[in-house]
Amino acid sequence: MPRAVDFTLIGSGQGSIAPQTYLRELPELARLISQGQFNTASTTLPLAQVTANWTNADDKRLVFTNN
Repeated sequence: MPRAVDFTLIGSGQGSIAPQTYLRELPELARLISQGQFNTASTTLPLAQVTANWTNADDKRLVFTNN
């Protein structure tokens, strides 16, 4: 895992795959993230806007922040 960055994974979807598969893929995912090669299109919004944007049809992943 990267140690030089403040890295937080929040959310899930983890239940949609077998734990063995998740654990098998995790080292490669961590490597890609630490090398800056894993990009996810996202939109960051304040938590106060969760209701207005929850059903957003955008293809980007919604990330709600507490500020």
